[in-house]
Amino acid sequence: YTSARWRALACALEAPGNLLSALALHCVVQPVFLDALSLGSLGSDAQQGAAAAASPLAALGALVLTAMLPAVREAWACQPPRDGLDAELEAAARAARNAESYFSMRLPSDTSGEATLAAAAALRALAAAWEQRFCPNRDALSVQPLAAALACASAAAAWYLGGGSATAVLLVHGGGLFDAYVLDCKAATSQATISIPPPKLTSKTGSL
Repeated sequence: YTSARWRALACALEAPGNLLSALALHCVVQPVFLDALSLGSLGSDAQQGAAAAASPLAALGALVLTAMLPAVREAWACQPPRDGLDAELEAAARAARNAESYFSMRLPSDTSGEATLAAAAALRALAAAWEQRFCPNRDALSVQPLAAALACASAAAAWYLGGGSATAVLLVHGGGLFDAYVLDCKAATSQATISIPPPKLTSKTGSL
């Protein structure tokens, strides 16, 4: 996120798939919904961009049905396993459980016990911060389908108000990509702040 080159490359790679799926959704699926809710009165006109011929009620129904599709997809994607996230969190928890035994075997044999404990404590702190930062809660996950539905609804409204214009759809989705990768790019979403506990120092008379 901190690299402008990475953001530009990611946006360029995501744009073709995002825009093509948007065109399929709003220029193919949405007209089908619109024609069905208009009881077939539009015929091929809906496919040819004559969205203005439909009644506002039919247009609203088509908008809602179209927006439900990405919402359902996002709700399904939020179910575990979540694209490798669960595996990463499980790996962090496993590393925390086995931290002391791991460093006992991996560090040189002349390493002091305090150094081994300090390394284990640092790894446990890393695992705890990773889980706290990246473990999604139910409230956050429940917002994602709604956000997907609203984004789709805005493009669906643009398609209808633009008279079935594919250009309007491309502008809305292209603007969303530009906002995500340029205007509203939050580097902090991919970073975690970790507090490493200081090692305990010992003397001949005990712990300090």
